[in-house]
Amino acid sequence: MTTYLITGATGTLGHLATQALRALEPTAHIAVLARPGADVDRLRESGAAVRRGDYDDPPSLRAACAGIERALLVSSPVLDPTVRARQHLAFLDAAAAAGVAHLTYTSALGAEHDPGHHRTEQALAQGSTSHTILRNGLYTEPFVERAWQEALTTGVVRSATQGHALRTASVRDLGLAAAHTLAAPLPGATLELNGPGWTYDDLTDAITTRLGRPVRHESVDDAELGPFGPVHALFRAGLLAQSPAELTRLIGQAPRTAGEVLAVVAG
Repeated sequence: MTTYLITGATGTLGHLATQALRALEPTAHIAVLARPGADVDRLRESGAAVRRGDYDDPPSLRAACAGIERALLVSSPVLDPTVRARQHLAFLDAAAAAGVAHLTYTSALGAEHDPGHHRTEQALAQGSTSHTILRNGLYTEPFVERAWQEALTTGVVRSATQGHALRTASVRDLGLAAAHTLAAPLPGATLELNGPGWTYDDLTDAITTRLGRPVRHESVDDAELGPFGPVHALFRAGLLAQSPAELTRLIGQAPRTAGEVLAVVAG
């Protein structure tokens, strides 16, 4: 029986990966890493064994990796690339010391331009641990959730994409993808995982249909969208437009569309 460790399991991606792995490997021993003090009730209810540890506490990571055969390193939520890289490398060192046989790392599309992800990918390439790198696209859910809330409160969905398509991936599909690479490792593979394209006009039409009343799409400047503004600029420039082909092959089904994500968000 294979013994797994999933980090970041109290977050969305790690939790979904844990659920997906349990469905793929019902009898496997699945351990999850959670920071001291984090709420782990739903993880224990799922049958996962909780190991306490923190990316900033290397001894705790070494203890958490003891006896683990395959691990999922969900990238740190810390945005400072120096801190993020240090945390990731601490986990890689712990995994290597514990003799983890295979490790999957959740990187990001455009990792070569992100010092934290790039340094981690370099360390994996230079190390001895078998590994798979998943360069995940941006999650579809935050974009759809924002548009849904805007439609409910103002009747207007705003974007700065100027009609350009977005390519994003549902976090549920990315969690499933991570689980697949744990259950059936792909040593040495670097996969670029993205979902199908969509536009704000399409999303607004879908929201209008669901609400049964008119909703308008309005183009605005980046500055009016807060943290979403710079991301819209990337899509406007044609970046992050990788095909959904690798995600489709990995999960064995078509990735969720923005409309399918909307159905979940809207309930």
